[in-house]
Amino acid sequence: MYMEHRWDPKRLIGSGGMPSSHSATVTALAVAVGLHDGLGGSSFATALILAIIVM
Repeated sequence: MYMEHRWDPKRLIGSGGMPSSHSATVTALAVAVGLHDGLGGSSFATALILAIIVM
């Protein structure tokens, strides 16, 4: 888009594409598990490792 000097309004409301939408999902999962089960649990460690692999 930048190199073509075109304005694309879909970029403002889109999901951001593969890397950012997947990263946001696993980050949200890790935060939710951490808040629900605590940061010392094995489920948080699993969610964190999954997030690191995806990112």
